[in-house]
Amino acid sequence: MRRAALVMVAVGLASATARGESLSTEHTDQYYAAHGGIIAGGLVATLGVSLVLGEHGPGLDLPGFAPDVAVRPNFSLAAARISDVTLGVAATTPLFAQASDGFTVEFGNASLVYGEAMAINLFVTNLTKHLVRRPRPYTHSTDPRVREFAKHQASDAHASFFSGHASISATAATAGSVLYALRTEDRVARHVMWGTEMALAGFTAGLRPRAGRHYPTDVLVGTAVGVTLGFVVPAAHRLELARLEPTELATGAGGLVAAYALAALLPFASAESGVSLLPLSLPSGGGAALTGAF
Repeated sequence: MRRAALVMVAVGLASATARGESLSTEHTDQYYAAHGGIIAGGLVATLGVSLVLGEHGPGLDLPGFAPDVAVRPNFSLAAARISDVTLGVAATTPLFAQASDGFTVEFGNASLVYGEAMAINLFVTNLTKHLVRRPRPYTHSTDPRVREFAKHQASDAHASFFSGHASISATAATAGSVLYALRTEDRVARHVMWGTEMALAGFTAGLRPRAGRHYPTDVLVGTAVGVTLGFVVPAAHRLELARLEPTELATGAGGLVAAYALAALLPFASAESGVSLLPLSLPSGGGAALTGAF
């Protein structure tokens, strides 16, 4: 994750060298039609890739190195489910944050840029998965239960590279934080957004190898792609990226790395031990329960 964090900072600082347009700018109908078309085209193209390439078997199982090979015994339904939840939170939080000031011109422009970044991400991620067709780590498991699970996953068992959870959450966190920072002068709120969103992205990415769904290389590449798109798309709209502060980027990078490390330390275990971490509802609030054989 350090590389992804460095990419985020480097791209962000490079983008901040020139002043651009404000989110309050009212654009022409042609502008909104063109970029709305890009969003629709990205979504249609994403669906088209799935329909045209359809069901597929294994493809390129990238050469393994120690960190990748080490996660092959991992398998946790709990980790996979929790990563689904954190992905959803990471993707929706920027929209709620933008809507907090009402449905203004700024909200409309920010939503358009955010939707475009997400649509492009979905297309790039889906196309790459279908072209590479890397078998997921759990396909190498010797556990009969995991092998039975893999058999019922069909093409999804061969869609490891690169991680969609990592790339989508990273695009949501980066683009969402950039757009939020361009709408408010509240420095505390901006730093909180960067730290929270990037932590959600890092935690989501970190849970994928724990779940047995992805290799570390899958999530590293996915995060790098997501962060890059999160900066490039707003830059393509010529927004005022010069307003981004180095401390905001550093806060985001720190949240990303720290949350990834936290996910790696949680007591999820391989399917062989039957250990899982599950959400727990308590009278005093939420919690978590560690269950299984120790």
